[in-house]
Amino acid sequence: MPSDRPQLPPHEAEHFTSAAYFRLAGSFASPDTEPWLPQILEPHTVADHLVGAGHHASVQAAVNAAIASGRRERQTIHVLPGEYRGAVYIPAGTPPLSIIGLGQQRGEVRLCLDLVATVSIGEYRARVNADGRFQPGDPAWAMYQSQADRPEGDALGTFGTATVWSQATDLVIANLSLCNDFPPAPEARQAQAVALRVDGDRTQLLGLDLDSLHDTLFLNARERIVRVLARDCRIAGDVDFLFGAASAVFEQCEFLMRSARRPTGIVFAPSTPASHPWGFLAQDCRFRCDAGVTPDGASLGRAWDEGAREGYRPGITANGQLLIRESFIDAHFRREAPWAPAATSARPFRGCDTLAQVDADPHCNRLWEYANHGPGAA
Repeated sequence: MPSDRPQLPPHEAEHFTSAAYFRLAGSFASPDTEPWLPQILEPHTVADHLVGAGHHASVQAAVNAAIASGRRERQTIHVLPGEYRGAVYIPAGTPPLSIIGLGQQRGEVRLCLDLVATVSIGEYRARVNADGRFQPGDPAWAMYQSQADRPEGDALGTFGTATVWSQATDLVIANLSLCNDFPPAPEARQAQAVALRVDGDRTQLLGLDLDSLHDTLFLNARERIVRVLARDCRIAGDVDFLFGAASAVFEQCEFLMRSARRPTGIVFAPSTPASHPWGFLAQDCRFRCDAGVTPDGASLGRAWDEGAREGYRPGITANGQLLIRESFIDAHFRREAPWAPAATSARPFRGCDTLAQVDADPHCNRLWEYANHGPGAA
């Protein structure tokens, strides 16, 4: 029988580990076994590139310098305390980078931008490149042009709003606050504003604060698998504020639902390809809401049936996968039915308690819990 709050049994939950999520690489159509073991970030006393205090004026300038150096070994960018406004684009082919904030407390090093999906392409150009940080021949020029070269009156759309956008492999971002601080009117329906977009495989997000409202963190994967580790991060938003098709593991992270725009919301919206077993895993995390969220008004997540505007097609449409395990859930989350109908298609949630049930019923969602605790837990 379908369940409104499916709980995986222990013998199945034991297979959902970071090692499993990071085992496969390559194309979704024909994945390879290529285990990724994220390395512990070693402290760097000397930076290859420094941002602030008379050095590079922006993180983008430091990224450009790292690429221009021609070195292929890992380079470190240290960012001094302060707020740095403007977009940061890191293209595919960038050598391994570690971008590390040097603040003593969280929030002392901020990268922010004010950009929302409804602005025009003309407004995008004015906001993102007013200082001329993107020029022909620059490493990230093609990324900028992928948005700026569209007709001036077109709406930007969600995917182009990111404050930081990375296509690079083996990127580490640590000890920074990334925000998209577009201030939408209360109850504004179109308020998608991404703080961080990740398109590159083997990305580590360590000790970050990510802040926006709708669509804060976009973990994007198209034809190829993208693996992401997020550890000790604080991620805030109101609707679908962690979304995408990547294989991502969240460890010791906090997810904060904000009420600045609306008193209800949804945390996760995975769009895992139907053929791929690994989407999002949240383990030893905390799910909280601010005081303005309505009691029983928060959902843990929903599937994002990306592209399914004419209806969900089993085995073809994405079927987002998420397991929340051994995590704290506060009292604002719906205890009886914490999963919302799918984004795009609006198909009702259909929960199944075992992997065998999912195999037998292609309409089952792949959204589960295991051994959570707190007043909002099952």
